[in-house]
Amino acid sequence: MQIVDTTLRRGVIYYHHSKSLVTRVDAPATAEMKRIHAVVPPSTRQLARSRALRRCVTALLLGLAPSLSAQERGAEQLHLLVRGLTVTPRVLILGTLPEDADADLIAWLARGHLVETGYLSVSRGEARENYVGRETGVTLSALRTGEALAARRIDGGRQYFTRAFDIGYARTADAVFKLWNRDTLLSQLVVVIRAVRPHVLINSFSASLKDGDGQHDALTLLASEAFTAAGDSVKFPAAQFGAPWSPLKLYENGPGLVIDANEYAPVLGRTYNDIATESRAQQRTHGMSDASLRSSGLVQLHRVATQVNADTPAASEKSLFDGIDTSFARIEAGFPRDVNHTLRLVATYADSARRALDLEQPARVVRYLSRAADAAASVRINMPWCRHSAQDAQVHLGVAGRCTPQSLDLDASIDLVQHRVNEALFNAAGISVESSSDRELIGSGDSALVTVTVRNHGTIPVTLREVTITGAVTPIGAPVIAIPPDSTVRLSRKVAGLVDPHPWYIGQRAGNFYYPAENGLNGLAMTTRLTGAWSMLGMTQPEDIHRTSDVTVLVDIGGAFVSMSAGPVLYRVATPQFGARAYPLAEVPPVTLAFERALEWVVARKSVTREFRVTLKSWSDSAQQFTPKAILPASLHLDSLPSTITLAPHEQRLFFLHARGSLEPARHEFGFFGLSRTRVPFTEGFRTIEYPYLPPIRPFRTSAMYLRAVEIEVPRSLSVAYVQGIGDDVAAALKQIGAIAVVIDPDDLLRLDLSSFSAVVIGPRAFEAHEGLFGKIGLLHDFARKGGTVLLMAESPAVMDSRLLPFPVSYATPIPYRVTSPDAPVVVADHKSRLLNWPNVISADDWMDWSGDRAVMVPSAADSHYARPIEMHDPEQAENRNAILATALGKGWFIYTTLTLPQQIALGVPGSMRLLVNMLSIGLAPDGRSTPMSH
Repeated sequence: MQIVDTTLRRGVIYYHHSKSLVTRVDAPATAEMKRIHAVVPPSTRQLARSRALRRCVTALLLGLAPSLSAQERGAEQLHLLVRGLTVTPRVLILGTLPEDADADLIAWLARGHLVETGYLSVSRGEARENYVGRETGVTLSALRTGEALAARRIDGGRQYFTRAFDIGYARTADAVFKLWNRDTLLSQLVVVIRAVRPHVLINSFSASLKDGDGQHDALTLLASEAFTAAGDSVKFPAAQFGAPWSPLKLYENGPGLVIDANEYAPVLGRTYNDIATESRAQQRTHGMSDASLRSSGLVQLHRVATQVNADTPAASEKSLFDGIDTSFARIEAGFPRDVNHTLRLVATYADSARRALDLEQPARVVRYLSRAADAAASVRINMPWCRHSAQDAQVHLGVAGRCTPQSLDLDASIDLVQHRVNEALFNAAGISVESSSDRELIGSGDSALVTVTVRNHGTIPVTLREVTITGAVTPIGAPVIAIPPDSTVRLSRKVAGLVDPHPWYIGQRAGNFYYPAENGLNGLAMTTRLTGAWSMLGMTQPEDIHRTSDVTVLVDIGGAFVSMSAGPVLYRVATPQFGARAYPLAEVPPVTLAFERALEWVVARKSVTREFRVTLKSWSDSAQQFTPKAILPASLHLDSLPSTITLAPHEQRLFFLHARGSLEPARHEFGFFGLSRTRVPFTEGFRTIEYPYLPPIRPFRTSAMYLRAVEIEVPRSLSVAYVQGIGDDVAAALKQIGAIAVVIDPDDLLRLDLSSFSAVVIGPRAFEAHEGLFGKIGLLHDFARKGGTVLLMAESPAVMDSRLLPFPVSYATPIPYRVTSPDAPVVVADHKSRLLNWPNVISADDWMDWSGDRAVMVPSAADSHYARPIEMHDPEQAENRNAILATALGKGWFIYTTLTLPQQIALGVPGSMRLLVNMLSIGLAPDGRSTPMSH
């Protein structure tokens, strides 16, 4: 569980789901669909009545503690909360990717020393490889976000992201800033720093670390700039970027201060390095190895800048906080006497709670915690609330004061105190809150039954004062129900009109940045724009706050009125595959339509008959009737569509679109949508991605796809046995252009008769994904010697032992060669090479429109037995002819290529498909016989 960091979240503001349809970035939005969106206005419900706003302000004026995102219970959590009641220093760690998080440092700070620790990842890693599945792009971003949140739940940190869309590997900082505008990225770092208000800023990398990764170098430059710029109200005005905040110290990775995460925590029963190892284990998509999972537990930090102890040499520091006043008393300075008195009461009651804590009899600390909660709430209501990124929210709440640097510190500190004291109070009193739904997904316009269960496992009576549920059709209001010890209260309500189920940050992009997105203060996704004190930039909120529903209870515990969120409503079920699972309740369109893929290949200028499969799904409790419409190129014709389609409640059906015609070489849009009887368009769909270690992910995509028509010749005798690698869906593309391609499991290689195939393909990094493949190397070489073609795609140098290739290659160390520029010139070294001439003549046009790397993990040298038909390199690199290595082996051929063919084929780059077919056809002749290759 993560503690939610805002005050107004307990307000009763319901953000209803708009019926407008959101264009996703990973599928085409046809011009016709855009016209539909313009003509059919979104129907939205009233977002917040004045009574709800008054209740929100009234709740705040009562001095209620901020809501919590979920509830961790037990002695371990109570121990941490009580220990950290008045620990208020803050640290923000910067990295480029989710997996860059230093889990040792985070666990040592957050779990070990109760320091509020944030991790800001520049991107979500959308452009990286996926070692657990075939999700890419924005879908992979959602998957990696889920992994980052799972890691933070373990190590205790808070996860943040900028709006940057991952650009993949870049060799230099200059190359990075050509893709990520430097000023734009700097401004986003400033915005998050001002929201978190860290006393210490830490860069995960350093200027001395020369690892050849331009993103690391770029972040090192930006970290130093942001350290200063965050306090610059001239360059970054408060109205746009939030109130200025100056971190006191900046560190980076490197020799200096040593932190030992091997320290043992008796109550936790583990070292912080143990916790960090478990945290890192959640980051599975980027490919874990034993070396990446485990660490020495020693963290070294080099001080780069300081505003507090410049006279102390960096080598003499004993702590991250040397020179910084981390005492609770620091936040008293400069405030009215009554505020200071109340703050001292908070500290006094916290000290009493720490002394009285008995983990076997936790109720003993309830009276101290309840008084601390009251005192903290009093401070909160009498001081400015400065969380809003654009204006002083206290103007709307009737609280006088300005957000000075001192009040900014108090504001963030008192929020943290409230979070901890409220959760500790619920924990010590033995109060648990659970919500459950009778279904996982509801179609727009329908409702679900939600049951809220409040249990008192403790020894003192409490009183339930109020329950609020996102989208409740009728408010529960203020039940005022006494809950004696060892008793339970259950309340049920129908809910409808939930919030937008799309990942909050995914939408249109400007260059390599997502558009700015605002969210409600309570973390619920907004479908229409709320301004003023009720919304803020989504990236300034911890990622775990964003959710699709919420249940919040107001309970009187020991005389203190305390509000707590149970988090999202959950649908609980047991499945054979995953066991007991809890799925967040969400609202979806009443009808969804989804193609199998976002792109399919077609042979250009040839007659084509193709069947496209669309999954139609009703999520509605009532029958849904709509008129089907298709949008397709003029030269492609569909069999007639029915006048209407009717889906029974919750029916799922496959619908087949039969298309005939021909296409010119280009990328064409092909869309399918429906219009309901009330003219509401159904133009999107989703598929649920589920892994055992993560909550389900539902990437939405418009019900349209691209048809990539390519001029290509495919030999009739080409037949391929395909072992898929990481993020590899090439076999499906081969089938679409008419080749015979069968996906086989590595374990089936020994059982299959490979003689019926002309080629065997081993996809990228397949040996990393399937260790059993190493036992099949001899079989692959024998297949080639008997006349077949083996195509091996890029493998990590770590697995490229002497057995894998028929002749040796070597790699540059410590960083393997790669061609990062998609426009890097390609020089033909052998114009007569069959690889470049049959069945398709490869020209300069075939190297155009590539995206990302041209080649990765390229050998620096190769045995003379290999033919090397092309040369390519980045401008600052030496020449390299090893992106394609081909050799005769017995009667057949063995080809090793580090070209990024799967990524380019997935993006519809014509030259990548033409080149792949040539490689697979190297041993074929027009009459189907094997043929020699010119070296």
